[in-house]
Order: sequence, then structure tokens, then C-alpha cells
Amino acid sequence: MKKYTKKIMAMVTVAATMVTGTAIPVMADDAPTIRLITWLTPSNPAQKPSYDAIESFADDHADEFTLEHENIVGDELKAKIKTDIAGDTVPDIFIYWGSGGNSTMLLDADVIIPFDEYLDASELVSRDLFPEESFSRTSSKGTLTTITTSLQYGVWLCNKALFEEYGLEYPKTLDDMIEVGKVFNENGITPFAMGSKGGNPAHEFVAEILGQMPDCEKDFENLTQNYTIDTLTFIIPWKLSTQ
Repeated sequence: MKKYTKKIMAMVTVAATMVTGTAIPVMADDAPTIRLITWLTPSNPAQKPSYDAIESFADDHADEFTLEHENIVGDELKAKIKTDIAGDTVPDIFIYWGSGGNSTMLLDADVIIPFDEYLDASELVSRDLFPEESFSRTSSKGTLTTITTSLQYGVWLCNKALFEEYGLEYPKTLDDMIEVGKVFNENGITPFAMGSKGGNPAHEFVAEILGQMPDCEKDFENLTQNYTIDTLTFIIPWKLSTQ
């Protein structure tokens, strides 16, 4: 069966295209097969409602298309999509990580329909249905490349007893963290501790630190456009706070 489109829409849009029912009906003898890749699994209680909604929608529209739903968890999904991009076998709809760098990669590879184009064509889905603060993470070169399905927020947990013992205020900025780190280091206390398996979730906190650096806008632009960054820009201040 032929695909319904030569380009691909990243899912980061599946909630809009599949769950809300904006698929275009076609004749049964010309029904396409849609290949969907997500990290959603029915065994995960947090993901099961979304997984079930997709499967239910596919069942309700079985006369219009056949859904092939592949489940790939964690960083294996990153490797899979990059391999598919290189081999020109990108799935029709897929979930990926929202970031300026990833958005630029997908846009430059010319394998997705930019979400701006989707919004222009859709009669049911509009830009105001999505949080404005998410657009910067899924845009590139002035184009809303993909759309977010969820936002995550990370927090630091502070040892209240230690802050009270040394008369310290909870840090609110990078400069505050550096000053707190100096006091703790002087007293033989490790200022910060965080688990990060395979880079997760350390990249989120490093991004927050980078966002407080001088000229951070230029750094982010370089990161999203050229996929590179001067690591010394934020490594040196970070080391000052932890040594």
C-alpha cells in the first residue's frame, strides 16, 4: 500500500493528528498504512491512557488506514530515528525529543512537514491550543518545526538542615549556587549531587545553567544552528561552584 505522503510529520504531533481525529478519510481500497513510532507502552501506567487512545482511534478508523505502531523506549529511539533519517526510511509519525538542535536536524534533513504548515492547513488544530513557552524548544530558523506533547520540569532538592546550620539562603541563580558551593566546600560538604544515567536528566540542568550565562542567546543559536557549543563557557563556572 502506498503511503499517504512523501514527507513525514514528527509526532511530537500525534496527539493532534491521531488522537483528535484529523486524519483524512480515504476509500477502503486505497487505505494507506501509517507507520507510527512512539515510546508509549501499555505496561507503563503513566503512558497507558495515551497508548490506548491511539489504538482506539486506529480501531475506529480501520476502514481508512492501517496503523503499524512500533514501541521503542529510551535512547534507543534516538538511534532508530537517526538511522531511519540516514536510510530514508523515516516513519510517517514519530515522537522525538524537543530541542532547538533536534528541530534544526529534522528540518535540515527535509523529512518532516513543519508544524507551521500543518497548522495552516488544519481546520481543527490551532496554535493557541499549545503552550507558548514550548515553541522555542521546537522551532528552528523562524519555523515551528514540531510540536510538544508534554513538558517536564526539573527541581533541586535542598538539605534544609545544612542550609540552616550555615545560615544560607536557598540559591535562586547560578551566582547564588557558586556562593553556596564555596561555603559547603570550605566545610568539607559536597555541594551538589545528582544521578544521571546516560546523560539523563543532567542535560536539562546544564541547559538551565547555560541559559544564565553571558551571551547565552548566541550560545543557544550556535547550538541549534551549528550543533556545537563552547563547553568552557559553562564548565568553568560550574566547577567553581562544585570544587
